[in-house]
Amino acid sequence: RRGTSRPAALGRASERGFRVLLCSGCGSHSLPSMDAEAFLQQRVEGAALKLEDGCLVAVGANPCVQVTLTFDDFVPGSVNRAKTVQQAFGGKGQLVARAANTLSKGLPTVVQFVGGPTGRLVCSMQDQLNLAHSDVAIDGRTRTCTTLLSASPAAKYVETELIEPADPVSADQRQEFLDRFTQLLAAAKEQGRPAAVAIMGTCPPGCGDDFYPAICRLCSETTGAQTRPLLLLDSHKGIRPTLETKNVSLLKINVEEFWLLAQELGIGTSSSDRPSKEQEPPVELTAELIQRYGLQCVALTNGGRDALLYVSEDKPNPAVRGYRIPLPHVDVVNAIGCGDTVSAGFVVARLHGLSLQESFRVGLACGCAAALTSAPADFRIADAARLLRDLRVCPL
Repeated sequence: RRGTSRPAALGRASERGFRVLLCSGCGSHSLPSMDAEAFLQQRVEGAALKLEDGCLVAVGANPCVQVTLTFDDFVPGSVNRAKTVQQAFGGKGQLVARAANTLSKGLPTVVQFVGGPTGRLVCSMQDQLNLAHSDVAIDGRTRTCTTLLSASPAAKYVETELIEPADPVSADQRQEFLDRFTQLLAAAKEQGRPAAVAIMGTCPPGCGDDFYPAICRLCSETTGAQTRPLLLLDSHKGIRPTLETKNVSLLKINVEEFWLLAQELGIGTSSSDRPSKEQEPPVELTAELIQRYGLQCVALTNGGRDALLYVSEDKPNPAVRGYRIPLPHVDVVNAIGCGDTVSAGFVVARLHGLSLQESFRVGLACGCAAALTSAPADFRIADAARLLRDLRVCPL
């Protein structure tokens, strides 16, 4: 379905909506919500962010310097000369913060481990974008990741990733990260600002398996169980302990990652009967995941194929319902960070009081728009607003 466009200003009514969202765990039916069109139109018109509009804390444990080389036709095992080279900061937490900052200037702060000349470069590039960051200095150096793009008009878009290993962090540095995270949430609570948290990707060595669960527990301990932040998780490897905290609100991964997660958690099919990585999960299977871990929803991307949203709903009767959102065609310039941009749009729109369906539409529109630019997780809000018109939510 597609919502009808209606004007809505972010004032006291929307602020009350934030409180309902954060206190009830789901509560989208009781929010004085706007639709996706109105939300993005406000951003196009440059609506100013107010202090009470909230904050987003992005957990960016694994930053990098992102180098992108573009080739007419990359051939492994031969000499390949790049047409262009581009340098930016990367890492899933860093990119979700970058995209969120495009939608709501000053809303996100990324907490990150950084070290060496590459770490200083990451911070410098963030400063150029006026992106707030809280840094934990490590003894090693921030990794560099390289992407090779074959972008010939006559060939299909091909992306090859070369990922450096991350240097380890110490126990003291791990604790400093958690302390900085806690300070940001405590400040938001003291100022009366509704908060959201985005846990993104993997952790460097030394963080331990309990790092993300510890962050989830801090969300409740810092703000109180009844007012804990809206928490988005965009990760799938080893996340069982994180899900078991039952503090995660939104799980956003892709379809292939869903099947890997379902296998790890023992949900649905056995390993000998694993479906293809593109196969759409049935509602019953996703409902088991949602109900077991108290999620509001599971949002799945699938490359250029239809996106899927599975929502725990109360009306007209309690049930998990599935929705399909076909994506518009875009001529991809660079797909790096598009999934992180979806997460950013999703969580920012939800924090601003939109329903889960409308929030995911915003995220998908932003993710599609990010594919049209050369920098990771960079997009024009006007492009997102235009692409949103073709994003319709259809019940499964």
